[in-house]
Amino acid sequence: LIVDEVVQVIRHLLTSSTCARDGRRPALLTRFHQLVQTARRVIVADADLDNGTLHYLQQLRGDDSPLFLIHNRYQPPGYKVRMLDTPDRTAITRQLMTEAAALQPGKVILVATDSRGSTKTIARVLKKEQPEKRVLVINSETSGGDCEQGFIQTPDIVLNLNEYDIILCSPSMATGVSIELQDKIEAVYGIFTGASSTDADMAQALGRVRQPVDRVVWCAERGRNFSQGSRSTNALELKAHLQDRTNAIVSLVRSNLREDIADGLDEYDWQSNPHLNLYCQMAAAQNYAMYYLRDALIVRLRHEGNTVEMEQCESDAVIWMQLREAREEDRQAEAQAIVDAPALTFSEVALLQQKESLTLEQQRSLQRYFIQEFYGLEDVTIDDVLWDNEGRRRGELLNLEALLFPGLAIDWTVKALEKQATWNQGVTPWDISGAELRRKLREMLGFPELLERMQAGWEWTVFDLLPYAERARSLADKIQVILHFTIRDEMSDTQILHQLLSQLGLKFEFRWSRTVVGYEGTKLKVFHLLVEVWQRLWRVLERRQARRPVREESAAVGSPLPSNDSKLGGDPTSPDPPTLEEWLTPDCLADVRGWWAAATTPEAQTELRQAIPEAVLRQALAS
Repeated sequence: LIVDEVVQVIRHLLTSSTCARDGRRPALLTRFHQLVQTARRVIVADADLDNGTLHYLQQLRGDDSPLFLIHNRYQPPGYKVRMLDTPDRTAITRQLMTEAAALQPGKVILVATDSRGSTKTIARVLKKEQPEKRVLVINSETSGGDCEQGFIQTPDIVLNLNEYDIILCSPSMATGVSIELQDKIEAVYGIFTGASSTDADMAQALGRVRQPVDRVVWCAERGRNFSQGSRSTNALELKAHLQDRTNAIVSLVRSNLREDIADGLDEYDWQSNPHLNLYCQMAAAQNYAMYYLRDALIVRLRHEGNTVEMEQCESDAVIWMQLREAREEDRQAEAQAIVDAPALTFSEVALLQQKESLTLEQQRSLQRYFIQEFYGLEDVTIDDVLWDNEGRRRGELLNLEALLFPGLAIDWTVKALEKQATWNQGVTPWDISGAELRRKLREMLGFPELLERMQAGWEWTVFDLLPYAERARSLADKIQVILHFTIRDEMSDTQILHQLLSQLGLKFEFRWSRTVVGYEGTKLKVFHLLVEVWQRLWRVLERRQARRPVREESAAVGSPLPSNDSKLGGDPTSPDPPTLEEWLTPDCLADVRGWWAAATTPEAQTELRQAIPEAVLRQALAS
């Protein structure tokens, strides 16, 4: 067994949403365990290989086989890093624009970022200010394209063609890309907002260019991509949080669990399970990197033999406005593109979900389908896409829906556990849905009562929120772990409650008043629920409630339920593939027959066989 980039492979197995889909992570980990255990020899390689990964592999191996470590101590020539010390990314964007304007023919600037949004925003600003520049953007939307794949697979060949002046890369540019070509890259820029990458990921992105040209870097002081299970930086404490969380969830849903699932959770090995232990180590390391992101990056770059110089810079108000305008223009353009994307049937969605990579148009068609299905819309408008806010609104609505319809959260949690149980390979506790636990905590905070009063037209001041805020402060530790919200001493009662309620999609407005009973003469903010937002949220919930019996019978693809603790931001987790019963509906079978008739080459037929269950294909062709 040979595993290259083994740290990345194992991290993907343990943490990626792809491996968690349909509850498959326990089965995938078991299969990896079997491969390691039965292979005559296991050979792994990684530039960032660590003791935790080696110990994990030894545990999986399960014998006393000696470990041979070949440590390559070669230190490549270090490069100079100008680390910009400034509150935001406007200063480095200004420098990038200046250097791009003066770029000599035949030279290229490589820009590494940690988010798709950054690549799109910077690209739009560049195209607007310097339309003559040829820009290649590689992110999760574009990485499947021919040009982008060409650069990812053979960067030196593409660079020699002199087709691009500036190349913008998100983390979607796969691990292992190495640019060896000399005297082609003028400079490497690193713009890291803390959206996803750790210090190790960022250092690797900066090091893709092997020639020691100057690097110009801006990095947020603190990141946002914390582990979903806990924000602890101690692996043992994080494991304890995970165990407490799992026990609490099981106690809330035990009466709805099958006996074998409940027994399996009771007997889970919290001490020596190798998958759990390495997951906790990785999650704790990730949290540490997020708390001290810029400092961790500086330390790592210097440890790798590079020279890091801090450079004080001022923010640039003009660039800030340009970035803001570019973001808004991109939102509008992307919303229009999603609305214009071809509408998909259920069967077409099912087929696309089996593919490893999708075109940008296919991605947009899927987004259109998910939005239309989740919100119960007859058609999708630009306003619907913008309101969805890249799936964030769906996350907020699921939180609100769970609170107002309590049985749903239990059902989601139980179904998530049953999906893992279908593989008969145990569970991964960090993938268990926390929907019911979040609902219960919000109930303890008194949110159902608050919502009822707000719907009835209640207005409040900071003094009215005191009992709720005191309850929240007393539960601060649980709120931090379960709701991922940190209550700080300097926060006002209003700030605490309003931010917690904003996780449900609620919005508030206020007026000034000096006539509040008991506080006459004192100028106070009087708050009330923003009725327009509430009514829109409630209309969506009513449509979902009316369609729920149908949805539960057909397990519709487009309404992603929280089978794991996905973040509210970013791309929503892809729904699960259809069941066999859903494939065998008359409409689906008719679609399958049409696809097979259109597959006139052996390659096309092979692709269909990989995407469609064999039993479905046989049934479709026989009918």
